[in-house]
This record gives sequence, structure tokens and C-alpha cells, in this order.
Amino acid sequence: MDAVKSLLSRGIDLFFTSGDNTVNMAFDSVAAVLRERRIPYFSNSFSDVERGGFISIGADFAEVGRETARMAARVISGEDISRIPINNYLPETMYVNRMLARQYGLELPEAFLNRASKIK
Repeated sequence: MDAVKSLLSRGIDLFFTSGDNTVNMAFDSVAAVLRERRIPYFSNSFSDVERGGFISIGADFAEVGRETARMAARVISGEDISRIPINNYLPETMYVNRMLARQYGLELPEAFLNRASKIK
């Protein structure tokens, strides 16, 4: 929390974390402090929106797992692996906390919200 307070003293406009386990452990506390100050909290983990984050944009790891299973099934069924292309598969998921946007006095454009996989 000392690091967050230090950043707040510098007048930050938003806060972003990306897969940091130390911050993840304190996410709820950090999100609460940022909400009090009306500072949007961005992350790359969709579960963070449920915990008080503003917007998350990141990989949909459940879909990555399903695609991996489909590829494994092809190999198990005997398909020649030299014919299975290498695919950098990383589907993006965006979750938005619209209630926080309202609390912050932010109007999110419909085109932006239409890209969201989930809106809280």
C-alpha cells in the first residue's frame, strides 16, 4: 500500500497492474483506495473487475485451453502433426465495470462497450 500511496501523492490519473502476484494479493485494498479517489484501476485479468477493477483487457485463458484441447484431439486421433499449423492463439477478452464509470463521471462510448465480453 505504501507504493500506491506514493503514486497517489504524485497525482496519477489511472492505475494499471499486469499479473503481479504481490499486487494481486492486495488487489481488494488497492482497488478500494483507488475507488475512494475516483482513479480507474486497469488490469489484464477479468476477475479483477469483479473485485473492484474498472476495466480489464487480457487473454481468455479458458478459450486458450479449449483450443489446446481441440489441437490435442487432432493429434490423438492420428492427424499428421506436420500438417497442423503453429498458431499464436491469444483471444482477447475485455470486461468493463460500468457502475464505476458512472461513479467516476465517465461516459463510455457504445462502440467501446460493444467490444466488451462482459459489462458489470
